[in-house]
Amino acid sequence: MEFNEYKQINNKRYSPKEVLAHLVVASKEVIGENGKDLIEKLTGIFMDNISNGAILEKVNIKSLEKIKNYWSLTIGQAVAYGYIVFSNLKFEDKNFTEDEITNMFVYEMQLYSPDNAVEFVERKEKGI
Repeated sequence: MEFNEYKQINNKRYSPKEVLAHLVVASKEVIGENGKDLIEKLTGIFMDNISNGAILEKVNIKSLEKIKNYWSLTIGQAVAYGYIVFSNLKFEDKNFTEDEITNMFVYEMQLYSPDNAVEFVERKEKGI
């Protein structure tokens, strides 16, 4: 990865609505993934769409209206939420549909602050 790309992704901030859009886009690519592979796939989706200003157009307006938080999320926080959302959907044997992803994301934002989401994923990956 070029230094400028690395700097660009680390300086980028995402709204929860943008994170939801990335998760919806990622849904088909992360089926069956878990652990570090899931984290890598999600990071790749965010990297591939870093300059995509139209990412919100990939999500139904009704889904976007469910998002009530106005946070500014780092790439690490966004990927952590994605990890939690997809892990829980898989655990609950739910389909990776836009509605299911949206509902789970809204629910997880109520449970975990952005920093707590990152801490949870780090502990989970370390097996703690």
